[in-house]
Amino acid sequence: MIKYCAVCGKPFPDSPSNNRVTCSKECSTIRKHQTHLGKSNIWSDESRQRQAEKGQTENLKLGTAAALNDPLNQRGPQNRNAMTWTLLAPDGEIHTVVNLLDWARLHTEDYFGMEATDENARVIASGIRNIKRSMEDKLRRANGKPYSVTQYKGWQLLGWK
Repeated sequence: MIKYCAVCGKPFPDSPSNNRVTCSKECSTIRKHQTHLGKSNIWSDESRQRQAEKGQTENLKLGTAAALNDPLNQRGPQNRNAMTWTLLAPDGEIHTVVNLLDWARLHTEDYFGMEATDENARVIASGIRNIKRSMEDKLRRANGKPYSVTQYKGWQLLGWK
């Protein structure tokens, strides 16, 4: 069967049982933009209340418990997303760190003179990550020009993997 694209009007072959109305992926994207513009999927207060009353399903409860018991999901160097970082301290000492955020949590006070809070650890880890982003040429100013960061509070990044 020959159908006509709802966006560009070009004819295209398609099965009668298929609900496609566009000839290509590009036209499909344009059509979705047209038909979904101004619509949102915001939950009503009533819907949120109903879902809260239901709580977690049995499968979700089991999955959550299993995920929390898996050491690869826990804080620390064993976390599945942990990277190895090589840092140069202001005093010239080289530190090899597994899991930058966990290391920052442990050394917030002694190396950086900050209160030992999760927020301060995130700030420290973010400062080191910005050096990495700068080295990868991924750190940009608002005008699009590259922004160079070479150290965070005297700490330098030598490498990561």
